[in-house]
Amino acid sequence: MMQETGAGNYLAYLENSELSADTVRKYRNAFNGFIKFLAGREATEKLSEEYLRRLMKTYTPGSVNTAVSSLNRYYEFTGTNIRLCQFNFTVKVPEPLTYEEYLRLLKTARTLDNERLALIMEVICSAGLRISELLLVTVENVSAGKIRRSDYRTIIFPKNIREKLLAYAKDNGIRSGIIFITRLGKPPNRKVIWREMQILCDDAGVEAERATPECIKRLYAAQMEARMTELAENWEGPQPVLSAKAETA
Repeated sequence: MMQETGAGNYLAYLENSELSADTVRKYRNAFNGFIKFLAGREATEKLSEEYLRRLMKTYTPGSVNTAVSSLNRYYEFTGTNIRLCQFNFTVKVPEPLTYEEYLRLLKTARTLDNERLALIMEVICSAGLRISELLLVTVENVSAGKIRRSDYRTIIFPKNIREKLLAYAKDNGIRSGIIFITRLGKPPNRKVIWREMQILCDDAGVEAERATPECIKRLYAAQMEARMTELAENWEGPQPVLSAKAETA
């Protein structure tokens, strides 16, 4: 049986480790799930591997390997001679989302009266925002027309998107702060956005694996690459200047 004091000491060790708060949270959740799975049984290598195989059915490869790291830390902390191996996953990358499919997703979202989701998709596709950066889509930043992230990256809101966002904020009584919020007043996380996009699939005629924020971000990247290629092809460059020697020759 896994001793409660050992488990408690490990969790306390995590809290005081050099790991980031986000990593500690993930390790703690994975370890607590393992304790629940054991249901009082002794922690063994066989049971550890069985627990991880169960996670593989419902969790992403990254989450499963996070659980591996958490359990390995526990065994190292307790001096147990168990070392679990990270899983090697072959991740299938879905085909890029086409612009026509993107437009169908937008139309379906608005048909289902989900203007917030439609605008989130438009912001990702037009400005290249990450999901974590939706917190920065505030009335103040949109009014300014841009978000300065660093010396090397500034997010620009196209005029038509800016007008839509400010109209949405006004219609929903949002005078300041974050524009995209749920009914509870919190910003939607990645899971919420992914789940809402999956609802659009059938009506929009888009495969479920491609109706994701990541695929819209890839469409944005493809559009930017195409524009840069077009500019490069049409740029004639500086006109040659005759040297003084050539002019006097």
